[in-house]
Amino acid sequence: MNSDHLLPQDVDFRRWRTEQAALGVVALQRVVRELIFRSAHSSGPVEATSQGQGLIAWVKSQDGETYLAIATEGFLDPREVAVVLNAVPGMTAEDWQIEPGEVLGITPGMGQLVYSAMLPPATLAAMLDDSSGEYL
Repeated sequence: MNSDHLLPQDVDFRRWRTEQAALGVVALQRVVRELIFRSAHSSGPVEATSQGQGLIAWVKSQDGETYLAIATEGFLDPREVAVVLNAVPGMTAEDWQIEPGEVLGITPGMGQLVYSAMLPPATLAAMLDDSSGEYL
């Protein structure tokens, strides 16, 4: 009896790759949110690196406004950068500014891109409420 029809087919491999990509997006966005959470509590920059890629988040409040800067390094695919910036709920692509120079004490180094935005208080409060509090 031939059981080839029970083996994974092309559609199974495509679904598996899609599921892996979705899990990667969720994991990366969780890291971004955790960095923002930690920075908001420490009032300083917080960094995470993995396999040649790095992220720095810095939340800073001054004059009644909250600023967020996110530096990316080693993210060669613009879709990955979009995933990073999209991790902040309630923010759109138009809310982010790419910074050519120093912002909030982060100076772009070789291969680094720094983005900044005004962080609405409700967004920060929601992120702090939603955080698991489990540090990386």
